[in-house]
Amino acid sequence: MSRGSPDRPPRVGRIPRRSLSLRLSGTFIALLIAAAIPVGYLFDRGRTEAISHSHLEHMERQAERAADEVTGMIERLRSDVRFLAGTPPIRGIRRALDGGGIDLQGSSSLQQWQERLHQLFLAFAKAKPHYVRLCFVDIRDQGVELARVERDPDARDERPDDCVQPALDLPHGPASPMQADKVYLSRLSPRQAPGQAHTPVTSLLVAATPIQGPGGRRLGALLVEMDLHQALARACATADAAESLYVLDENDHLLLHPDAQRPLPANLDTGEPRKVVVMRPWDPQDPQLQLRFVVTDASHRPEQMEGFIRRDSVLGMAALLALAIGLVIWTVHRETASLRTLAVAAQDIADGDYSAPLPLTDSGEVGSLARAFRDMASEVQKRERALAELNRDLEQRVRERTTELKRQHDLQGSILENVADGILVTDARGRFLLWNARAIQLIGAPPVDMAAEEWASSYGIFKDESGELLTTEALPLMRAIRGESSDNLELFLRHPEQAQGRWIEVTARPLRDAAGATTGAVAILVDSTEKRRLHERLQAHRKKLIEIGRLMLGSEIASMTAHQLSQPLAAISNYATAAVRMYENGNLSAEDLQAALTRIEQLSNDCGTILDRLRERIRRREPEQVLFNVGTAVSACLDSLRDRLLIQGVAVQQAGSGGTLPEILGDPIALEHALVQLVSNALDAMEERPNGQHKLSVKTDFARESDSIMIEIGDTGPGIDSAIAGRLFEAWETSKPDALGIGLSVAQTIVATFGGEIRTQPAAAGGAVFRVALPVTRGQQA
Repeated sequence: MSRGSPDRPPRVGRIPRRSLSLRLSGTFIALLIAAAIPVGYLFDRGRTEAISHSHLEHMERQAERAADEVTGMIERLRSDVRFLAGTPPIRGIRRALDGGGIDLQGSSSLQQWQERLHQLFLAFAKAKPHYVRLCFVDIRDQGVELARVERDPDARDERPDDCVQPALDLPHGPASPMQADKVYLSRLSPRQAPGQAHTPVTSLLVAATPIQGPGGRRLGALLVEMDLHQALARACATADAAESLYVLDENDHLLLHPDAQRPLPANLDTGEPRKVVVMRPWDPQDPQLQLRFVVTDASHRPEQMEGFIRRDSVLGMAALLALAIGLVIWTVHRETASLRTLAVAAQDIADGDYSAPLPLTDSGEVGSLARAFRDMASEVQKRERALAELNRDLEQRVRERTTELKRQHDLQGSILENVADGILVTDARGRFLLWNARAIQLIGAPPVDMAAEEWASSYGIFKDESGELLTTEALPLMRAIRGESSDNLELFLRHPEQAQGRWIEVTARPLRDAAGATTGAVAILVDSTEKRRLHERLQAHRKKLIEIGRLMLGSEIASMTAHQLSQPLAAISNYATAAVRMYENGNLSAEDLQAALTRIEQLSNDCGTILDRLRERIRRREPEQVLFNVGTAVSACLDSLRDRLLIQGVAVQQAGSGGTLPEILGDPIALEHALVQLVSNALDAMEERPNGQHKLSVKTDFARESDSIMIEIGDTGPGIDSAIAGRLFEAWETSKPDALGIGLSVAQTIVATFGGEIRTQPAAAGGAVFRVALPVTRGQQA
């Protein structure tokens, strides 16, 4: 039918399709223009705030990560100091310092323990490059360094070379009491003025812990100095390329500058929004000491608002309006095409292709669906990017943690191989899991898997040198597996393939899990062969000294008998001779005869008293353990040497607590003999002094802090010869040509039987002072 056919009704009064489409499009366009301005404004503000908030959260995560890195390294420094303070070399040095240079428990000298500690420090410095110095100081003697390892001594300019000065800078240094088992940190020492930056930035941190003896007396200090610059550099590495990380201490000293060539930004201490600050305490002893981590981003700065809406937003709105107008016209004519496009895009998004094109329309259900899909795709993309970034961060942390665990494992292996004692570890079934080279050396062969019943016969584990094997139930490791602990159990090991055996002290402990169930056992093996041989030689030497002391006592008694009886016998002879001559001359009256006989009788009684006292000393051959007062023994000593004191003209100054002293348990005659040796030595030293300069002081006192009775014997002689000062109490050592040199050795041996000791020191006015310390136990106090 043609267009002009009469069968088609006329189109009069109907709006043409094109005109209706244009009017609908115009209406939509007017509505879009009316809504564009508020929508654009809200969109502009929302987009700016969202970008700013997201970026600030990212910067805050970077600051927290940097703070965690730095504080983590400081905590690991404190943990390492606690670990080193509990190692065997430190304990050995502590026992050696407290024992006068010899560690009797570990059968090692102070020098040997120093060498072991030096090796341990070397291994620690190799495993931890950021530790620039490890040092152990004997604080009792002007801070003598016993062991020290320093990574780069040439780079330590403008700092003291000794290890004591860093400890003086601590908040709880040697001048104030430091608690044991605690680690103290020094203040940070950045080498720059406030607000300035230098390259490289050097920030040093010293961690120290006191080392105390058994009685709580401070013996030394362990110090570890860490270059904090490495921790700060690692923290700086966590920041993005567009961001800058600054680290300041509590005094606003700049510890880290990302680029020293750039000046310090002026907005670092202002309220500029492109900055994130995280405060983090780093010293548990002083929570007010905090590090400030500042992250800035100079490259990401949203443009400031220009008028009502920013220019780029206006351009965007114009573009969106033009696009919306096109979409309105296009939607009217191609509604079905938009729906097909939207369906295809929805399927692509469901398949994971978030870049699929969506219908560019802003009206109707199609536009709502398009915007919903677009927002959904944008949100999913954002979350996927965040998830990918989080995965990369986690992978980096896993790699770093794996590297740190490997370093820790290598360090523990190095320490285990350098420990001077043998270490054995088994599981709950008695299978060997871990041992070191020292354990193989002590046992004679490496541990192999075998039944516990075969250990004693296979490795030669005996009760003693008699050859009796130790039973399986009595083995320290088996007892530890059963949950029992063993301390310093002495065994004799002689492997069947070795000709000689050795004595071993074994300390075993059970290993338990978190629930308290026994999962295995660990044993520490200490070679005590030399210690046992030394103890046997010491006992033989003491026995010999006691025999010599008995000989000296007999010689002394004979000498004293001759000396003390010579005067009264000579006087008796003189009185008798005078009486005979007076009788021969006829001048002897009854009164004179009576006076002479009375005097002879008195002198005879004196001789009897002397003989009774000497007979009492000779009669008791075996020592008698009784409670007695030390002041009585001191008085008896001075009384026995009274004649010699009068002959030499010695002025005796005796002072002390007297009867208020607590009584001690022992042989009073033996203590009197030891004091006689010390006083005689003092009188011998003053023989060559002019008359009037012979002064002897004897003091007794009770020291409550050490629970000991102190006897101090001082003289005004020439003092102790420096050539024999170190061997003064050794047998046969003397500077007198006509002396045997065993008197002081015998006195030392006798005092040792009381559990005491003798020390010497120069007197203030010249001469020497001998101090005898006799311990008093609670059960022995009167």
